[in-house]
Amino acid sequence: MATEVKIPENIFDSELQKLEALQAETEEAINKYKRILKEFNEVQENVEKKTLEQNKQITTMRKISRRASVSQEKKSAAAKVIAQSQAESQSYKSLFPSKGNFPIRLLIGNCNVRMLKPADRQEYKLDYNRMCRSHSFLFILINALFFFFPITFLDTLWCVYNVYFYVTITLREHILLSNGSHIRTWWIIHHYICMFLFFLIALTPKSDSLASFRHYVYLLGVYEGVVNYYQSTYQRNRVYALTSLNKIDDMEVVNHDSAPIHYNLSITRILPLLILGYILQFAQGTYTIYLYIQLRNSTLWTLPLIGLILISLAIGNFSTAIIKFCKSEGGKKIDYIPEWSPQFFYGSNVPSAEETPSPTNGDQPLPSASPTTESVRRFDKVTKKAKKAG
Repeated sequence: MATEVKIPENIFDSELQKLEALQAETEEAINKYKRILKEFNEVQENVEKKTLEQNKQITTMRKISRRASVSQEKKSAAAKVIAQSQAESQSYKSLFPSKGNFPIRLLIGNCNVRMLKPADRQEYKLDYNRMCRSHSFLFILINALFFFFPITFLDTLWCVYNVYFYVTITLREHILLSNGSHIRTWWIIHHYICMFLFFLIALTPKSDSLASFRHYVYLLGVYEGVVNYYQSTYQRNRVYALTSLNKIDDMEVVNHDSAPIHYNLSITRILPLLILGYILQFAQGTYTIYLYIQLRNSTLWTLPLIGLILISLAIGNFSTAIIKFCKSEGGKKIDYIPEWSPQFFYGSNVPSAEETPSPTNGDQPLPSASPTTESVRRFDKVTKKAKKAG
């Protein structure tokens, strides 16, 4: 049996003194933190009060300006002051606590959902992106599995899981909106509709007459999962690159509208796949309604609702994608420039290393935005080849 090593008394005393010193330093730091926190809360309440008074004064000045018997020059000067005060007041909102919008208050009550620490906001945003990406993998895998091996019980569980996913992801999107992210309203509505859609599919009776319907649903699910994964990869790279270069806010998330679309090689591949997916979705909805008319079974009352939802989703998705594309590029094709190149972000005005911001957040390192002469030649060569191929 090994002999236990005895610790000398001087080492014991030394470690004990370190612990006592750290305890004293921690207590001092905690007391300082409490004082600062109390002062912060008092200052925050005071600033909120002053901002509220400012907003009231803005409203008063607008009413007075309409009826005031002053020169047009004074009215113009007052209008500029009012506009500036309004803009500053809006920018201050991100510094104050927020209880979020109605869905948040309905689900979690009246509590603050605004994160003041940038690191907390970034971590929450990245966690949202990871959850969406994981669901894309799972969506492809499960739909492919059920297409070949339909299992009724697991199919119902899968629908319940999707209801949970869309409830969770929608709630997170509302919280992200309160913390500076920009998400188009349609996609939040889209998630509410998908939540209801999977609820209806879970309620639909499992009968042999619906076997073909379910096979089409699984096949469409695999296709949409692959396209969404491809699209999210493109958007993920765009968001990270533009955030690192300070072209967009660092709270933008990976979704269909998180970054401007560039008409390049990637988007020319994604857009046709998206449009085809929307057409298939519309066709699936039409077929579902037709199937209900053919069967004439009152127990299948969910089928026409499912069909109408699929048709509305297809129309909404198609319209939003086309509008976003036209707004990003004005409907005009621009020369293809390789992803990650300085020309892709800056055009001909490539910034120097001093002007280029350092990378902030992302899942992969960003290449230098101030390349060597050789790398510029390489990018130009690839660009010329792409133009000739086009």
